[in-house]
Amino acid sequence: TGLPWRKARWAMPRDTVLFGLFIPSIVVALFLCIALTALLDKLFKRAGVYGFVAHPALFCISVVVVLFTSISLYIYR
Repeated sequence: TGLPWRKARWAMPRDTVLFGLFIPSIVVALFLCIALTALLDKLFKRAGVYGFVAHPALFCISVVVVLFTSISLYIYR
């Protein structure tokens, strides 16, 4: 039983080893999202996206939440 495209799904490790410490993958995902948001923030400033946004700081935080949720769902799905 099951769908054919779900058979080859591999399990993602829940922990990452960094300098001998086991760090949950969710923490690594959070730092990845923050770094990605910093790059997107520069891109949005250069493109003038913040001119169309009512509250730029709230928009930036919402980008972090959307990216973090997307990556977390990918890892823990």
